Amino acid sequence: MEHKVKEAIVTYRNLEPGVKKILIKTDYDAVPFFRRILLEGEPREQFMSLSMDGAGQFVSVRQVSIGSALNCHANPRDVFQAANIEGAVSVILAHNHPDGGTNPSKTDKALTKVLINAGLILGITVIDHLIITDDRWLSLRGKWPSMFPSRPNVKA
Repeated sequence: MEHKVKEAIVTYRNLEPGVKKILIKTDYDAVPFFRRILLEGEPREQFMSLSMDGAGQFVSVRQVSIGSALNCHANPRDVFQAANIEGAVSVILAHNHPDGGTNPSKTDKALTKVLINAGLILGITVIDHLIITDDRWLSLRGKWPSMFPSRPNVKA
């Protein structure tokens, strides 16, 4: 007998309930989330998204994709899906480099540009894209600030 699903309901929940009141002001505030939750010691590249509300408070951290030891692709639809549903107004993106290097590839930079533009269309600002290793990290906004839009107004 064959069964077909005609409707599915997807529920999004924070990975760590109770941390909603954490204010994310800088990339320094975001790195511990990414490191602790999934990226540390991972042998494959993973792409993550940290969503924030209009007050700059933590909404959620999502694993967007898992790649190989050398690369990981992130589709704009997947990056912004949860952020859109959760009402986020900004995101900080991150992926790890299992080899320990923080130098961004041409693909890293190109993907960041695509995601920034997709976010602008959706009204979700990409604050930064971080490359994280076990012992260090790099902010693409810090390396190429002109590539990023200005940070949205965040209530104090």
